[in-house]
Amino acid sequence: IAQPDLYCYNELIFTFLTCGKRKNALHVLENLRRGQTLYLKPNFITYGMFIRNSALRGEAEEAREMFNEMTVVHKIEPTAQTYASLIEAYVKSGDLKGGLDVLEEMKSRGVQPTDETFRRLRDAALQNSNASL
Repeated sequence: IAQPDLYCYNELIFTFLTCGKRKNALHVLENLRRGQTLYLKPNFITYGMFIRNSALRGEAEEAREMFNEMTVVHKIEPTAQTYASLIEAYVKSGDLKGGLDVLEEMKSRGVQPTDETFRRLRDAALQNSNASL
């Protein structure tokens, strides 16, 4: 019998997050963290989904925690898309300066902002008129 691969676990996490069942998604992530899925470990896609989900809900602290776990604990390099989600989380939470700080962090780490990065920054700022510097 074939064992599920990381793609299957990521799809399960995505499904839970899409259906608003974050606790279930976190349970799957916890199994990956602890190595209870044999040889599988979370990757940039796994963490990217959680960061994006936090961004959509304007949960900057939650997004930053996942970002830090990804980069510091698991030594996974963030992509431009990961940074875009983190920026979006800050701006949607009302912290435009935090989003701009992440943009600077991104550039200082040698990750080039993309059109998507600036689009998300703009859109989040437009959606949240309470965002302040």
